[in-house]
Amino acid sequence: ELVNARDYEVSIEVPESSLRRHGLTFAHVASAVRRSSLDRPGGSIRTPGGEILLRSKGQAYTGEEFRKIVVLTREDGTRVMLGETLASQGYEGGLWPRQKLVGIKAPVFSMGKLVGVDWHLGPEMKSTGEVMGVDRDFAGALSKALLAANLNLTKKMGVLLSIADQNKAEALDLVRDLGQAGCPLYATEGTAAMISALGIPVTVANKRLGEGHPNVVDLITEGTVGAVINTLSGDTSVMQDGFFIRRAAVERQIPCFTSLDTARAAVESLLMERTTYSVLPTKEYLDPR
Repeated sequence: ELVNARDYEVSIEVPESSLRRHGLTFAHVASAVRRSSLDRPGGSIRTPGGEILLRSKGQAYTGEEFRKIVVLTREDGTRVMLGETLASQGYEGGLWPRQKLVGIKAPVFSMGKLVGVDWHLGPEMKSTGEVMGVDRDFAGALSKALLAANLNLTKKMGVLLSIADQNKAEALDLVRDLGQAGCPLYATEGTAAMISALGIPVTVANKRLGEGHPNVVDLITEGTVGAVINTLSGDTSVMQDGFFIRRAAVERQIPCFTSLDTARAAVESLLMERTTYSVLPTKEYLDPR
């Protein structure tokens, strides 16, 4: 009599680095094994000689059978299997051939879903996703990225500016470019003084919400402006005033820039003479010719 015999078991080990590379967890692997490695009853067939029971045999027993279990199938037809390499699927290694393409990524923040929350960017924040514009040149790629992230500007669009004192010198060229693009400018008192000193027309907007109309929020909610540039000074009272500006822009779903770098990229795209971009199937962009 055989006693103390161990149950049949198979050990599957997957390096954590491999899981991260494919965006998987070990739970995904375990689920794939459960789905793929089992025998299923398939009913029966009655014959003159008796009843024949049908059963699909999918239970894996050997290492080779487990290696063939598909863990992930992507839209492009590639598969991730427990024991199959890219080379065995017919793919070669190395870098993709250099092509005449430009790719620009832009982060996306879902601030509209967070009601009543201030959406100025801080170092601890993470984007909820990103978009990428791909085209044959920089202008087309930038236009696509900004458009997909809802950060694109158009000529003669009204722009509301409220620039912190420490950022005013850096914002001078940005303001000139907006004036060159024919954008009507609206600004809070301190920022309006800076713009007027440059000889650029500007309309002063009342920043204090309880001191009459129209105020900065009215300009946004009534559609007078189509974009907002608002940098923060760190002063608590100023941040509280700016909160209503930023919140109104989010709810109106118009671009709201709290970083001059991002605003500068949008304005540069606005000033580019070429305003069109190519729209082609992905396969044509991937063609190395």
